[in-house]
Amino acid sequence: RNLSVQFEQGGIIGLVGESGAGKSTLMKLIMRWYDWQQGQIRLSGLDSRKVDKAHLQGSFAYVPQVPQIFRQTIRENLVLGRKDVSDETIMDLAEKCHMKERILAAPQGLDTLVEASDFSAGEGQRLELMRALLKNADCYIFDEPTSNLDSLNEARFIQLVKEHCQGMVFLISHRSSTMACADTIFRLEDGQLVKEK
Repeated sequence: RNLSVQFEQGGIIGLVGESGAGKSTLMKLIMRWYDWQQGQIRLSGLDSRKVDKAHLQGSFAYVPQVPQIFRQTIRENLVLGRKDVSDETIMDLAEKCHMKERILAAPQGLDTLVEASDFSAGEGQRLELMRALLKNADCYIFDEPTSNLDSLNEARFIQLVKEHCQGMVFLISHRSSTMACADTIFRLEDGQLVKEK
């Protein structure tokens, strides 16, 4: 309600608030997963409704709380149809995300047909991170990305985000340990967004 905020690129922007407060909804509106009833959203000064939707959504990398693993090969799950990503690039990133051994242990490596049940929640989360980082997006949105990770893998996740996400980064989390890496924090409460840090 009467929400007015300007997000500036630089550092990690944290979004906190109770479940159902609208944090994920706000991010999905920015990505134009659906359109809004009133007001406007401007991206680099442009009305986002006037930007080609496919181009706009191609500029974002979204990592949901529940990993989305499709019944495809590991490679297809990671590159989502792109032809410009080499196996070497994938495996270098897999090593950094602590997924290289898991991929190499699969019967056909990157060409192994998989589904969600083949991976633990933590492995699925790391595959989602790999998918996002391979996209080289302008904006990354991480929605409760560490909810399925132990403290060691949480620290690794945060380090990878800091090292590899060159664009704008939004981080939604209930974990104070995850949110500690945010440079700026906004709290969403009663339809209002208030800057806390």
